Amino acid sequence: MIKNKIADDSARAGERKSVFKTLTSKLLAIYVPLVTIAATILFLILEVIFYQEERDQLVGSVNSVASIQSAAFQAAVWEYDVDQVRRLLGDLELIPHLQGAVVFDSSDKIMAQVGDIESKPEIPEFKVDKALIYSPSGTEETIGRFVLTFHSRQIWLGVIEHLKVNAIILLVMVASLVASTMFAVHIVIGRPLDHLRRGIERAREVSVRTPVPWESSDELGQVVRAYNEMQKNEEAAEREVKKYQENLEALVEERTREVEHKSALLEAVLGSMNQGLVAYDDKLTLIISNEKFKEIRDVPDELAQPGASFVDWIRYDAERGEFDEGDPELITQKKVEQAKRFVTHDFERTRPNGIVMEIAGGPLPDGGFVSTFTDSTERKKAEQQLTDAYDIISSSFDYASRIQRSV
Repeated sequence: MIKNKIADDSARAGERKSVFKTLTSKLLAIYVPLVTIAATILFLILEVIFYQEERDQLVGSVNSVASIQSAAFQAAVWEYDVDQVRRLLGDLELIPHLQGAVVFDSSDKIMAQVGDIESKPEIPEFKVDKALIYSPSGTEETIGRFVLTFHSRQIWLGVIEHLKVNAIILLVMVASLVASTMFAVHIVIGRPLDHLRRGIERAREVSVRTPVPWESSDELGQVVRAYNEMQKNEEAAEREVKKYQENLEALVEERTREVEHKSALLEAVLGSMNQGLVAYDDKLTLIISNEKFKEIRDVPDELAQPGASFVDWIRYDAERGEFDEGDPELITQKKVEQAKRFVTHDFERTRPNGIVMEIAGGPLPDGGFVSTFTDSTERKKAEQQLTDAYDIISSSFDYASRIQRSV
């Protein structure tokens, strides 16, 4: 059970990895962050503009209120009607942006106040300080001050509400982007790629090349057309290669028959020879030999097979005393140096077993040499017998001649 669970987890992990390797995931990995960043920057810029406009509008409206209210406060302060001042300040508490308001008399003492007048406003523009001027007889006289401060909490609440709406809009945009990207990739890219993939798999599995059924004027269409053209070219090339192979096989078969025929003739010729024959190339490697060679020279099969080394043959003979007495390695080195001259040779040598050989040969056109070995033992015996008979007859004639002279 544990193994099955691990296998299932591995399979799911593999699926997740494959999902993240798709074109759709790669495009979304680019599009979603870019769109999110761009939309976020745009919304922030719009909210900054909104805040600045609302703030400027608030400053203007509060200044207007302060100008209007200062006229109402002038009569109440002139008459030093504290209750009236308080009522007027109470009306200002209905303003949502109000932070605090205070009225001072001419000696800068507080007559009445509402809200928070101790805290500093967020910015200097959020404070209005109006002098209360009264002119009962045509001459202006400063009778006090009216100070009004306000805040931008309502504006920030509006900004937050906008940001919530913007977040919803952004989520809708991202969802729409994901859906449209998936749909577009499937329609524009996925289908032709699927056709192309199936064509490639079919060609790989069953070795059948079929054109991909997709036509379009975009880049994928060009790729599909190039793939179809490549398949046609490969089929044509395979037909040419197959035709060439068939011709080559026929030629090889014909040449093989010729070589086999020539080899059979050569073997028949070599086998019918009364002489031993051996040929070595320029590397002193055995090219060919016949049975008569092995018989006359009494060498093992491995030294008479094509590919055998001349050096090994000479060393074998030297070690078994085929040549003069002495160090086998020195004898081998001397014989090899003589053979490397590749010159015409013709000589006679008696083996330790009494067999007399006539050895003749010469160089090959491309290097190396060929030698023949003729067993002359019987001929030499016959010649010796003739010589011995001739000597006997000659002695008889000489003896008869001496007898006749003596008589």
